[in-house]
Amino acid sequence: MKQLRLYTLILFLLGSIILTAGNKDIHHVAMWGGVGYSGLVNHSDNAKFIGGGGGLIGVGYEYHWQQLMLSVGPEFRIFSSRDNVTFPYTYDVNRIVDGAAQTKHYTFGEEFHENHVVGQIALPVLIGAQFNYVYFLAGVKLGYTVLGSYSQSGTLTTSLTDEMAYDPEWINMPNHGLLSDQDYSSKGKNNYGFDATLSAEVGVNLNPFLSSAWNKANEKAERPWRMIVALFLDYGLKNLSISENAPMAQPDENEMTTISLHRSDWATSRLNSLLVGVKFTALLQMNKPKKSVLHCLRHSSILMTNRPIQVSLLHSLSLPTTILNVVLLAVPRTLRVSLTKVLQSAIIQSTQVMRDTTTLNRLILIIKRKAIPCI
Repeated sequence: MKQLRLYTLILFLLGSIILTAGNKDIHHVAMWGGVGYSGLVNHSDNAKFIGGGGGLIGVGYEYHWQQLMLSVGPEFRIFSSRDNVTFPYTYDVNRIVDGAAQTKHYTFGEEFHENHVVGQIALPVLIGAQFNYVYFLAGVKLGYTVLGSYSQSGTLTTSLTDEMAYDPEWINMPNHGLLSDQDYSSKGKNNYGFDATLSAEVGVNLNPFLSSAWNKANEKAERPWRMIVALFLDYGLKNLSISENAPMAQPDENEMTTISLHRSDWATSRLNSLLVGVKFTALLQMNKPKKSVLHCLRHSSILMTNRPIQVSLLHSLSLPTTILNVVLLAVPRTLRVSLTKVLQSAIIQSTQVMRDTTTLNRLILIIKRKAIPCI
């Protein structure tokens, strides 16, 4: 009796491994979008990094094999950033007027700041795993900047020092072009080139939290959907610094011109992109892996009427199958068929364990033909 139960257990355990091998690959078309906090992170002594808002949108391919995951596909990332001048800063221009030495002062106010908008086309390559409803992905994103613009705004005060004059300090004299707290603005373009970011995300499958009616209809569909929400972080590994080591302010005797903080001598030696936020992903499943024999038998009438087989199968679910799978793959198909016939004959002869030979033959036939309809 014990030996016969062991044979039965081995038969169904090995058969289930045969049937499930190669059937756990799941392919998805992935569509995602996200929003969050972004910026170009710098550590300048003259400007304070504030950051801004950003987002991403993409479409690609996601592959699942058991718990393992692979996600790849192009996306467009756009993020904004802001830098504030940390204190009033003055540039001086020395000149000679009618033989007198003068110094013209250009002073930026405390509200002077620079805004950036950066757009990148990136290729994420992420790997990870899923456990029940939770998953994680990590990898790199290789991108190229296709959009880079900046705008500066704030206040600018112009004044003059003339050592030969009765009153050497000339302040707020519009007739001489000297104005206090006048509005100032400038804009231009920056090219940051290639970027490489370290990316990570942790998310939850939303399907179990949706209505049962939606889930039933979705599971019956030829191509079901999976809805996912996640937290993500992209941090640049590549230094995007484009410093030209030139003064940010480039005044002359009559006017002030400026260049971007990131191109000036105020720029730091490192400049890194940052994007962190919430991401929503929709996965369209392109194939449905076949269910294993053990999964089908769990809900079949066979287990309801044959207690010894039921006990053996349910116990087998908790046994390690990795070693058995390797051994099975090494067994020729002809030997596997012969083993099946021997076990079939031995089980049929034991009428105390299984009287319904028709049902047993159906199970043997399922394993031999590698067909997996639920009975």
